[in-house]
Amino acid sequence: MQDDGRELETTAALAPATVVAGNLEEWRGAVHADHLPVVVDVPGGGAFSGTLTARRFDELVVREFEARPHVVAQTSPLLTDEGCYKFGVQLDGYSLFCQDGREAALTPGDLAFCDATRPYELVFRETFRMLTVMFPKAWFSFGPDTMAHFTATRFSGRQGAGPLVAKTLWDVVHHAADPHGRQAQREVARTVVGLLSGYVGAHCADEIATLTAPETLFSRATEFIATHLADPQLTPAAVARSQHVSLRLLQREFAARSTSVAGWIREQRLTRCRRDLERSDARVPVGEVGARWGLIDAGTFSKAFKAAYGASPREYRLVHRATAQHTA
Repeated sequence: MQDDGRELETTAALAPATVVAGNLEEWRGAVHADHLPVVVDVPGGGAFSGTLTARRFDELVVREFEARPHVVAQTSPLLTDEGCYKFGVQLDGYSLFCQDGREAALTPGDLAFCDATRPYELVFRETFRMLTVMFPKAWFSFGPDTMAHFTATRFSGRQGAGPLVAKTLWDVVHHAADPHGRQAQREVARTVVGLLSGYVGAHCADEIATLTAPETLFSRATEFIATHLADPQLTPAAVARSQHVSLRLLQREFAARSTSVAGWIREQRLTRCRRDLERSDARVPVGEVGARWGLIDAGTFSKAFKAAYGASPREYRLVHRATAQHTA
């Protein structure tokens, strides 16, 4: 199997290329010959047949699938520097687009997309027809950190530009004249991607505006940190994953506020430990206080606490109790 970047480089035909499969093995062969790195299966077995038509314009590939029920899954991330998006438009039948814990149930005319470099699943429970479009992420109007919030999200094909998108993709596969030269191919490809970008942007304008606001990302990240301080596995990478952004972008937002993600987590944990030490009974081990807020190594907790407050947790609690009794 090849990765998505390789697939886009090696698909050579401009004119529509159609493959008809009479059983599951032939279908798998057709899919893999088209350089799609996925697992194809028919739950429960049974007869199978399908037709695949593919057409390439520069680095954009449009495919039309017509087949009996089956499941398509990419089970592991692909090693590629750029990666691709896969958009699907349901023409007939019903399907599920699944990625990032979300499911998009598609009926005729609906559209959804996935990041083709990460695990996803397409479930077809009845005979169907679907158009898919694959192209480099870098071509899209919105960055991957923003798009990660909309994978496996249903876009209605019965509102706005939905019918136009479906018809345009159909015409590209079946009726577009063969463009001569790489530049002409790229113009067709960019036009299709521009249509999809506008379609997604129109449907998600408010959400995209919110997601791309730095203050919003920082506030969402710090809220997530506050509710997960007790988790020893809370790391900068875990915070970035929770917000569907790159670690680099998250670090940049915290650096703009003269701190770091790791530093923020440590500071919030130590603040809560300090408050608990001020309130706790002397019989409560200081290590238990640290573990309560995700600092499970007593030595590391003591060292970090002393660096922040000038005294070990044990010393701090004794001094605080003595001061409180003196002022009482």
